Amino acid sequence: MELTETTYSPLRTSNLAIGYSRGSRLNVVQQHLDLELLSGDMVCMIGPNGCGKSTLLRTLAGLQRPITGSILVDGKNMETLSAQDRAESLALTLTDRVEVDKMSVYEIVAMGRYPYTNRFGKLTEEDRTIVAEALAQVHLEEKAQRYISELSDGERQRAMIAKVLAQSTPLLFFDEPTAHLDLPNRVSIMLLLAQLAKTTGKSILLSTHELELAMQVADKLW
Repeated sequence: MELTETTYSPLRTSNLAIGYSRGSRLNVVQQHLDLELLSGDMVCMIGPNGCGKSTLLRTLAGLQRPITGSILVDGKNMETLSAQDRAESLALTLTDRVEVDKMSVYEIVAMGRYPYTNRFGKLTEEDRTIVAEALAQVHLEEKAQRYISELSDGERQRAMIAKVLAQSTPLLFFDEPTAHLDLPNRVSIMLLLAQLAKTTGKSILLSTHELELAMQVADKLW
C-alpha cells in the first residue's frame, strides 16, 4: 500500500536487534524487530522490567548503537545522521526527575530550542513564539514564570512535555512519563499525549506499565 500523508511513517526499523556489549560478549535483549511509527499515532510500549523498553527507546533515539539491523528516520539511516540532524528529528525524555531550583518553567521549555539557537542560546522571535505555543498546548501559560521546583509533579511533567514540543521534531519519545505521578495525573498525562499526537500529527512513542490505561488511549501497543 502506498503511504498517504495521513499514513506517513517517520520511523521504521528492519530486523533490529538491541542490547549491550560486555567486553567481547554481546547481551541481546530483543531481536528481529520490524517496527513502524505513523504520523499522528501514539504507541505505548508495554512489558516487564528488564525486557528492553528503555534500551529500545535509547537505540531508536541514537543514544546507543543497534547490535544488528537498521533504523530509518524520515527514510534516512540513523547511523548516517549527524547529532544536529537527530536533534531536529526526534526528542527523548527519560524517566529521571528534573531537579532544578532556580529555573523557570519558561526557561526549561526554551531549552527545547537548543538545536536552533546560536552558541549563546539566544532566542529569536520565532523561538519565543514556539515556546509560547508549547506552553499553551500543555496548559501551563499562567505558570511560565514560576520556578519549576514550585510546580506539582503533574505540572512538572507537563513542562517536560512542552520542552520536547518546543524542539519541533516529528518524533517524540518518552520513557515512563507517568512513573512519579498519582493516578489522576497518570490519566491526565496519558490523555494529553494522545490528544497531542492527533492535534500535532507527531508520532509519540512511550514506555509504560499502565496496561489498562494504554489499552484505552493508545493507537497501538508494542
